[in-house]
Amino acid sequence: MEAGELLSAPKLLPSQGGFNTKPAWAPDGESLAYESRRTAPGSFDDRPVLVIRSMKTGEEREIIPDQDIATWDTLGQLRWSPDGRSILCGGKPSGNLHLVDVQTGHVTANVATSIGGRILGSAWSPDGKTIFFTRLRYGKEDWPCRIVALNLETGVERELYSIGRLEGPLMVSPDGRQLAFRGEGQEAIRVISTEGGEPRTLLNRKDLNLGDTDFFGVPWAQLGPWAWTPDGRYVLFSIGKSPLDGQPAMGQVWRIPAEGGKPKKVLEIECEELFHLYLCLHPDGRRIAFQKGRKLHRDLWVMENLLPTSTASR
Repeated sequence: MEAGELLSAPKLLPSQGGFNTKPAWAPDGESLAYESRRTAPGSFDDRPVLVIRSMKTGEEREIIPDQDIATWDTLGQLRWSPDGRSILCGGKPSGNLHLVDVQTGHVTANVATSIGGRILGSAWSPDGKTIFFTRLRYGKEDWPCRIVALNLETGVERELYSIGRLEGPLMVSPDGRQLAFRGEGQEAIRVISTEGGEPRTLLNRKDLNLGDTDFFGVPWAQLGPWAWTPDGRYVLFSIGKSPLDGQPAMGQVWRIPAEGGKPKKVLEIECEELFHLYLCLHPDGRRIAFQKGRKLHRDLWVMENLLPTSTASR
């Protein structure tokens, strides 16, 4: 797909429930975790369930955590630990981070707490010893955010960077040395060392030549990074186009060299709703899982042959 052409059509993953979201590949690529809202036996109320799907057999295993961590009926962002034994998730509204054992369902609650604000996004270091996330503190005019690194062995947090406002996920490079994040509101993608220091701007949205990007005007919005390629050479990012004049919402996937350079569009996906396109890159770098849907109905899809071999795993 060096020229950005679509080599295979996306495939729907058949599953129970009408609301399936937040796909996350296991480190070995053989399983896919996601959140599903399913009705409990003898009840009319649905509840969030963590589902682990075998991609070889299609068998699904439900995990109902042994503690109620799903405040406001969501398990939050899902992040597999590098050893594949647990999944890091966050509950709303505060975003406190919890670890769920994928075999037993046991919860290690409040691995990180919001402390009077909110936790936005999370990411593991490749060795599994550190979790990176951003803290948004309420109660101040500029709502300052900090990127922090939490040492899981000591419980000590280390601040990497502070800025007026950060949004979106953090993405750790395969070698664990760099973090990509969305900065300057939604106007740029930036990269910072996991040791701290000043970030560098990898991309400004104006570099995409999309014209006026006012959300209420010409409808391109929601710029954000969502993966590094396994070889660490590229950062993948997405940008969404809200529906306009009866046209569908669209989500575009782009890539840009991690050291800087010209961005290139990889593919475009039609969405029922702009904000519900959630992307996850397979460890082999050649497949993505994503969700599509509208309001209370969302399905999971898988698309293969996303990237040329030279930018996937070697």
